[in-house]
Amino acid sequence: MTPPSDEEWSNVIKQLPLDKAAGPSGITNEMLKHLGPLMNKTLKNFIAACIHLNDIPNRWRKANIYPIPKLRPWNCDLNNTRPITLLETPRKAMIRLLNNRLASIMVQHKVLKSNQFAGLPQSSTFEPIRIVNEILQDAREKNNEIWVLFQDLSKAYDRVNIFMLEKALLRLKLPLSFVNLMKNIFTNRRNSIFTESGMTDPYDVLIGIDQG
Repeated sequence: MTPPSDEEWSNVIKQLPLDKAAGPSGITNEMLKHLGPLMNKTLKNFIAACIHLNDIPNRWRKANIYPIPKLRPWNCDLNNTRPITLLETPRKAMIRLLNNRLASIMVQHKVLKSNQFAGLPQSSTFEPIRIVNEILQDAREKNNEIWVLFQDLSKAYDRVNIFMLEKALLRLKLPLSFVNLMKNIFTNRRNSIFTESGMTDPYDVLIGIDQG
């Protein structure tokens, strides 16, 4: 939870992807990448202040939802869309900074173990896919019956309970200041939705976390 160094912040900005939609302010990642030295330092100090205060500006709690149509008739059914949340890019840069730190700590101290295949750097889903493939191959060769259960985690982020998230973070013995910052990021949020007739009025987001 220390302020970012110049090198650390520079690496975060370099990691930001291009050609991504902006949040309500219209500030894009490309704009952050082309900031001059003074403005870049100002933004870094602003992020450091957010980390120090364990809080974010109220405007960062506002986001826009864009429901992307799926390849099927709309029929006034939201299940036929894939909504994406357009967040403020400086907020996403701060989250990337914290996520980089958290991932580094978890890898160094082996915090996540066993079946956490794809949550950390230098890990992937290759190993569980290989294991399943070996089991299937063995069943075929020996002509054995096999039962495989797949659990659908669609919209899993949308159903995260903030109270349970706090419990999980505390169980991992993360600093209370970090836990409070996460709580403040994911509470008191308001979203608006792009529609054919314009933006909807903002509504309160009661549950879930933003994947961005």
